[in-house]
Amino acid sequence: MRKRWYSAALVPAMLLTLTPALPAAAAASKLPTPEVEWLTQDTELDGRKFKAGQVVLKNIPQDIMPDYQVEITNTGTGQVVETYSDGFGGYTRSVQEIYVGWYTEEQMPTGSYTATVTYLGDDGATYTDSEPATTAVYQYTNPGVSYAVPTGVDWDGANFAYTLEDAVLAENANLFIQFAKVQEDGSYMYIGYKGDSAQYAQSSGNATFLERFNDRVTRYGPGDYVFRIRVISWDLTQKYHSEWSAWSQPRTVSGTTGEIAGSLEDILTDLGSSPDESAKQAAIDAVRALDQKKLEESLSADQAGTGVAAQLRELEEKLGLTADVAVDPTYHIDVDTTRVTVAGAGLNAKDLTTPPTLTFSNPPKELEIPNTYRDYVQMDLSLGDTVATNPDGTLLVPIQITMPVPAGIDHTKLQILHFHDDGVTRDLITPYCFQDGSQWMARFTVNRLSPFVFAEYEPFFTVTLDPTGGTVSPTTLTTGEDGKLTQALPTPTRTDHDFNGWFTQGTGGMQVNQTYVFTADTTIYAHWTARQPSGGGGGSSSGGGGGSTATTYYGATVEAADHGSVTLSPKSAAKGTTVTLTVTPDQGYELASLTVTDKDGKTVALTDKGEGKFTFVMPGSKVTVKAVFQAVEEPEPQPQPLPFGDVAEGAWYADAVRYVYEKGLMTGTGDGAFSPDQNLTRGMLVTMLYRLAGQPAQSGTGAPFTDVAADAWYADGVNWAAANGVAGGYGGGVFGPGDPITREQLVTMLCRYVQSQGGDVTAGGDLSAYQDGEAVSDYARSAMEWACGQGLIQGSGGALNPQGTATRAEVAQLMANYLGQN
Repeated sequence: MRKRWYSAALVPAMLLTLTPALPAAAAASKLPTPEVEWLTQDTELDGRKFKAGQVVLKNIPQDIMPDYQVEITNTGTGQVVETYSDGFGGYTRSVQEIYVGWYTEEQMPTGSYTATVTYLGDDGATYTDSEPATTAVYQYTNPGVSYAVPTGVDWDGANFAYTLEDAVLAENANLFIQFAKVQEDGSYMYIGYKGDSAQYAQSSGNATFLERFNDRVTRYGPGDYVFRIRVISWDLTQKYHSEWSAWSQPRTVSGTTGEIAGSLEDILTDLGSSPDESAKQAAIDAVRALDQKKLEESLSADQAGTGVAAQLRELEEKLGLTADVAVDPTYHIDVDTTRVTVAGAGLNAKDLTTPPTLTFSNPPKELEIPNTYRDYVQMDLSLGDTVATNPDGTLLVPIQITMPVPAGIDHTKLQILHFHDDGVTRDLITPYCFQDGSQWMARFTVNRLSPFVFAEYEPFFTVTLDPTGGTVSPTTLTTGEDGKLTQALPTPTRTDHDFNGWFTQGTGGMQVNQTYVFTADTTIYAHWTARQPSGGGGGSSSGGGGGSTATTYYGATVEAADHGSVTLSPKSAAKGTTVTLTVTPDQGYELASLTVTDKDGKTVALTDKGEGKFTFVMPGSKVTVKAVFQAVEEPEPQPQPLPFGDVAEGAWYADAVRYVYEKGLMTGTGDGAFSPDQNLTRGMLVTMLYRLAGQPAQSGTGAPFTDVAADAWYADGVNWAAANGVAGGYGGGVFGPGDPITREQLVTMLCRYVQSQGGDVTAGGDLSAYQDGEAVSDYARSAMEWACGQGLIQGSGGALNPQGTATRAEVAQLMANYLGQN
């Protein structure tokens, strides 16, 4: 759910945030209650077919696509048999299947079950958790038949070998693979697992499994590894999951010895010290002919970078193909790129004369970051079109990247999310981190380049216990890496109340138990039922001599008051009884004074219990209650501080930033930063003007620019600007939305915007007054004259600098000047 481009602590000047977002000051909204159904018959929903026995989420909010929590309960026993959280992986859909039994070791017996689903908020930044929704009771019958256990589970070189029964592929069941590293005492340390469909695993050569395994090798280094396989059923009414297979035999993974290292040594020897062109090409061809899966595995295991990686670097040096490193001028990252090295990139070069360049740049689209990641920085890594790739987009030769950990990221929590080109599918990389001098470095191996996110993984959350009027100890608990509590939930106490359990909300909400999975820091609330007071007799009492003793009750007079009221309970009471006063001011008023006096006019002491309630002890006489109310004095409104840590009070652009921020034209770049010195792009400016125009609905698709995707965040702004003559492209169907805006482009678009809104742009200034007035392009001259005449552009040092770029601070000032005049 959380969507951030950059952590302000990491990248102080990144990009203008013009992606659609709720205002930062808006109160968090409660997510809608899920619509969940346990199907009792085959059903078609939104063009997709679902089988009886499947649990489905329906009418998922398309504009939010929240993560969700699932709880499967055996209603006969009351046992929660499965709890897990999941999401949509960036995909947008209206119906989603809820997977039952995937994360349980034991089979579900025949019985009655319900599924409860809760949409999960984003720490209250924009949304809070929904109310839970529970299906009707479903009568499940265990089919009594399971998939056969996979056999022949062992290593096939660097790949996974296993044999499945025919039904697994025919029914496209899922496979789960689990990895372990053999310890010195012979025990197995579980290090991760991965799931994929059996058909895709077979057709892709276990590509998804291999990516996860190499990530685990990067994290845990050389050693002996084993794996095992399990078949996961799509339809538990027809067939249950298989048991786990036996473990494979251990296989030694090394980054410094073995077949690959030996082969590379032979290639280096054959290459010689002064190779000609044919020898160089032969060496490249020889490297590409190696078993690339083994090569990638060995690179992953070469944590020190002194084995296979060193041999690849030596080859690249002899070939003159050592990769350069560059940073796109529109991208800013707090990393010393002079310390970035790449092993293997040159061996992907298309020819022998052009070493590739590893370029850091902005990701092409916003990426969906799971809630378990806190601070992070995004980047797109590319080798450009000077390298050759396989048909599936993977590199011919895998590469090992070594780079500094971005400033502000804790290396002990670092994980890398490697997104595929679609911006949705992603792989998890746990890099090998080591210290080089005072700098922490990250080393990892990949076979494709696309957007990366360096993020702090924070799977441990704090759970605060609110006893809701009772007492509890301890008041906070913590979760483990699986999101579940590591300590037992305590039982609170409250006088004359029975405890009903812990819930995610003060009223309603989902009940929390030891198996509940938390995905953020959370407060949970005690729910109570008040005990009924025990019954008594008629209140009579007897004494000696046949007489009785009467109890005297005293009343209270509440004087009428303007602008409020007072009630008391009980209305009459015996001496020594505690009486409660409830004060209710009218709207816009507050209590100024409250007094209670006895029959002699003496003041009776009051105790303020809070929330408009006061108590006193009834004296031995009637009492008079008097309340005085006064109008609430509204404090003088104070300007709210800007939510940007990099806009200092007194900065020349501070007032302008406040103006455009409060007008909703410009927001921050993420995590409290405005980035005043960052350049504005063409796509950002047309989006600002589109918002200024009120974001009118678009009747058509606008200009057919080939570099403006229909779902790009700036697409509506570009198409509106083109349709209304505010902005055009470069020709050839190119708009250049990511290009920095020049000063003359800026005033031209603003001038055309004014014209499109029926404004007067006839007033003009004299460009000859500026030393570079003749440098203004012909298309922009009239607009520049108008801007100068309006005082929107004043130049610097007698120069207009028309082809220079404009920063966010400068654009904020210009827009504030223009809007302030009009």
